[in-house]
Amino acid sequence: MPRPSKRRLPGRHPLLAPLSMTLALALAPSASAQETPATETPPVEAPAPETPAVETLPRPKVQTTTPTTAVAALDRASAAYEYGDMTQVVDATRPIIDGALPATEAERAQALRFLGIGLFLTGRQGGAEPYFVELLRLRPRIKLDPATTRPEVVAFFEEIRRRHADELNEVISSQSRRTLAWSFLPPLGQFQNGDRMRGWIILGFEAAALAGAVTTRLVLESWRGSGDTFEGRTNTASALRTINHVSVALLAITYIAGVTDALLRDRGEPDERTTSLTFVVLPTGAGLAARF
Repeated sequence: MPRPSKRRLPGRHPLLAPLSMTLALALAPSASAQETPATETPPVEAPAPETPAVETLPRPKVQTTTPTTAVAALDRASAAYEYGDMTQVVDATRPIIDGALPATEAERAQALRFLGIGLFLTGRQGGAEPYFVELLRLRPRIKLDPATTRPEVVAFFEEIRRRHADELNEVISSQSRRTLAWSFLPPLGQFQNGDRMRGWIILGFEAAALAGAVTTRLVLESWRGSGDTFEGRTNTASALRTINHVSVALLAITYIAGVTDALLRDRGEPDERTTSLTFVVLPTGAGLAARF
């Protein structure tokens, strides 16, 4: 009996089945990757924390006051000179030279020196020369201290002195005719040198010491009895005698200090720290202070 033949399905070749399965597996991942749910939303990133604003404080304004006296202007010029700010040296001393601030002869000489140095060191040599010439006419023996003044300024100043030697010699001759006797009669020596404040201070000390010495001596003489005794006033007389001795000693010290100060500052360097004696009034009394 013949076997029934197996009937192939149309389009299903036995070699194509494995190939179609392989292609189906290869295309499956890409198809699933392309399928995204319609309702899915991208994740929302959290906002970065805000940086707190730094509060900036306003910079304090530096207030500068204009000097109202020659002493204050010279103090500012001296401080600026030590600091090296030559522009401020010039600005501080000009009011004295221009006459806007009243000044003594010594203060004017000090301002002339500062102004000349300041102009030279700021590149204005032509402007510095007239003020150096005026300074030499005022103080013909003055010299710039090389320990505190730049060498080029000292050389420039000495060159000006040499160019005006004849004129300065005449000034020195006229000044030498003024006798030194005024220096031995304080406070006349201070007034001659232009140190009016020192002169008035010395005059005040001399007057007070002289008045104390004369008054106590007159009272003691009126109380003195026979045999140099003070009947019934021994204690009071002893106190007055002590006051008399102190007054005489103060008068002598004031005189010596006044003569020494007048001689040291006689046409000397006006703005350098030279040896001088200064009277100081304290709450507990008065005294002498030496400055070097």
